[in-house]
Amino acid sequence: LAGFLLSANAGALWMVVSNRVLALGAIWACAIVILIRKDSANRLVQLEQSTRASEIKAEKERLERSNLESQLAQNARDLQLIIDLLPVQVSRFDTKEHYVFVNRTSMDWLKTDPDNIQGKTIREVTGDEIYEKVKDRIKRSIAGEPQNIEVDLTYPDNTVRKVNIRYMPDRNTDGDVTGVIGLVIDLTDARKAEVSLAESRNRYKAIFDSANVAIIRTDLKTATVIDANTREADLLGYRDRADLLENYSAEKHWHSLQDRQKWLDRAKGNVEVLDEEL
Repeated sequence: LAGFLLSANAGALWMVVSNRVLALGAIWACAIVILIRKDSANRLVQLEQSTRASEIKAEKERLERSNLESQLAQNARDLQLIIDLLPVQVSRFDTKEHYVFVNRTSMDWLKTDPDNIQGKTIREVTGDEIYEKVKDRIKRSIAGEPQNIEVDLTYPDNTVRKVNIRYMPDRNTDGDVTGVIGLVIDLTDARKAEVSLAESRNRYKAIFDSANVAIIRTDLKTATVIDANTREADLLGYRDRADLLENYSAEKHWHSLQDRQKWLDRAKGNVEVLDEEL
């Protein structure tokens, strides 16, 4: 064996074996390199795909957020326009009595502009005279009590308005008051109309009661007497108007109830009724 190993044939055999081992090792090394490169390439593709997917998702979220912000901004502009068109004062002030928001009507009535309102106190904007009339209500609303009052206010242009003022506390999710929403409605024309109507009713009543002719009013639906003047009560033999309204009897004063019903039917048809006998 030792002789064989030392022979030329053994050296050639070892050379062949060594070459084959080296060849196999090279093949395995190449295979491993190829696998590593392939795995790296796959990982790189996956990373690129993942990065691309993340970029696409981020871009989609950005666009959605941008669209939402645009929609919210448009809604805010629409709401501002609507509030500005309201013929009432709308405002919001914080717990330190600084204005946070006012609508166009507020600025028109107070003869001012946004630069002279934003961030300023109610007293600074409205003046001492108006503020003194509402300050207690303002403080109570900041304390959490809704307010509803009617008061006469003199505005900067010396216009006196009878207004209804409502202060509504604005609370956060914890229930704490963060500000107050103010609503001021001009009742001047409505109150004038009410006074005018009352005066008209009083004039009518005075004429009705003092007329030298007998006047009686009958409800056409129920056929009951709803009003009469003193002359009518005297004519029909009652003590006074109250006695007539309480004790009036159609059977007592009409020849027949059928005649009275015909009279009522003609009156319902807007037909003038004359010369009825009682």
